[in-house]
Amino acid sequence: SVRNQLKERYEQLGFKEDELGVITALTVGEREELSEDIKETYSVSGASHVLALSGLHIGLLYAIMWMVLSPLWKWRRRWKFPCLLLVLALLWGFAGLTGFSASVVRSVIMFSLIGLSTLTQERPHTLNTLATAAFLMLLIRPMWLFEVGFQLSFAAVAAIVWLQPSLVALFPSRYWLVRKVRDLLCVSVAAQLGVAPLIALYFHSFSVYFLFTNLWVIPMVSLVMYVAVLMLLLWPFPILQQAVASIGNYLICMQDTILEYISSWPKASINSIEIDVMEVVGFYLVVCLFYRFFKKHTAGRTLCALGSLFLLLSYHLLKARLLF
Repeated sequence: SVRNQLKERYEQLGFKEDELGVITALTVGEREELSEDIKETYSVSGASHVLALSGLHIGLLYAIMWMVLSPLWKWRRRWKFPCLLLVLALLWGFAGLTGFSASVVRSVIMFSLIGLSTLTQERPHTLNTLATAAFLMLLIRPMWLFEVGFQLSFAAVAAIVWLQPSLVALFPSRYWLVRKVRDLLCVSVAAQLGVAPLIALYFHSFSVYFLFTNLWVIPMVSLVMYVAVLMLLLWPFPILQQAVASIGNYLICMQDTILEYISSWPKASINSIEIDVMEVVGFYLVVCLFYRFFKKHTAGRTLCALGSLFLLLSYHLLKARLLF
């Protein structure tokens, strides 16, 4: 009921067709309004992940709520716990609004644990937090393990947490803008390493220009989310809400235009990729062994990394020869 009311309100504010589909997908997780053309554009350009509510969106909401409430608990330290409870209640309310999808539940559990950890002196270990989120989710609904969204969500976050710091360390810089671009690119590469085998297994495709896409779409989606939150907060003030909605409409239109341009580039997407589960496991093994090699160069680690790559390529070539 609330989702339908929000969609009707978006239509009244002037969101039409593709813009309506994108704003609905970003804020309430409804993708029914997305046309086939816009789905194809986001898929070919490598931006489909921003249309599925996940850690990016929940993280933005969490940051916005903490930013709004932090002056309150800094002024009165004893109000920190009530503020945290309010943030958690709003996060879980949002998860309920979106239908408790696997990616949203995972993200909300993670940020709930991170929020609770602020009450202690020790900083939480992110991989432990991720593992706890997976355990709690599978305890409630074990069949989530076999859902594509669950696998992609955890693979992407685990890869970012594990690989991104090492990738960042390879490219030090003292310039703020260069560091921001570097961090975004490193996150994109790490996430792609985490999900590429699963995407190839389930969807038989790979987006070639994902780096350019993420460099554009992640900042734009962040802007759109901030504008959307402001637009909803201005509900009692229709004139101001309409002005903010116009900005949001323009941002989404600009975002879609650039993604459509990227998707038109030559060989933007490699299709008809055929791999099996053994190759997916082999790919992750290769990534793990090469990560160990780059962390510490030894003869044993070099042989293990190159050996795993040789075995993966040999298996793929042998399978291709047997099939054809």
